[in-house]
Amino acid sequence: MDAHYPTDDVPATPEYVLEVFRDWHARLADAGQASKELPPRFEMTVGDFVAHTLEDTWEISGWSELARVLEDMWEFKVPRHEWRVVLDPPHSHTVRELCEFVAHHTTKPAIRPWRHASGECMPAGAFLTVRAMLAKVGADPTEITPSTALEPYLTRYESELEWRLPRLAPGVLPLLKLSRPLVTAALVTFGLMGVTLLVNWAGMGNALPGGGLCPFGLVALFVLFTQLSWHVRPRFISFGELRTFRDLSYALAGQRPRRSIQPTP
Repeated sequence: MDAHYPTDDVPATPEYVLEVFRDWHARLADAGQASKELPPRFEMTVGDFVAHTLEDTWEISGWSELARVLEDMWEFKVPRHEWRVVLDPPHSHTVRELCEFVAHHTTKPAIRPWRHASGECMPAGAFLTVRAMLAKVGADPTEITPSTALEPYLTRYESELEWRLPRLAPGVLPLLKLSRPLVTAALVTFGLMGVTLLVNWAGMGNALPGGGLCPFGLVALFVLFTQLSWHVRPRFISFGELRTFRDLSYALAGQRPRRSIQPTP
């Protein structure tokens, strides 16, 4: 079976672009990097869209920088003077204008169903599409079967897949759940800090070796661990209840898992 299973790219629509923006917003908001109350909508200004969706994640100092971020997100490039028509000044243009512009320069990836003797299977096509995406970023496709666990691949290829996978079906996949190794250490430190404060408050600190622990030192460690945790590769990533590539494939196809013909790895 060919590891480079292509999608059927169809013309993008402004509605599709808005769906992707709203999906990205939901994922950023879940991570505390965007405002949950103000998801993108057509009548919103580009300035408000940046302020409530993009500004906490990307450093955007002007319309040209915003154009660069959007080009990276959508993977196309056009001259800056074309972007300026829909971005400058940001509070004079709407998200509808931006969505129409992006839709004009990109396509919508549509999963191609896998054809077999008995007909077509959309989940199998979704599986082969995702496997092809992973092969492009360095994964060995021969090791990926429908029953393969998702977590190791999501963790290893987080930056390549975090935003590309949802574009196949915006609003369909569960939000990513990340577990960072230093977060646990930070929580343990926070717990020790509480115990130490309680011991010192009860006047028992002098009975401990060294005269008790310093709560200020624990506070410093807590802050340090928390800050470092966001610069460390996540230890565990999951798409909610989706555990295997089979689960992911059925979700992308908009179907419930059932017994079906599976493509040969």
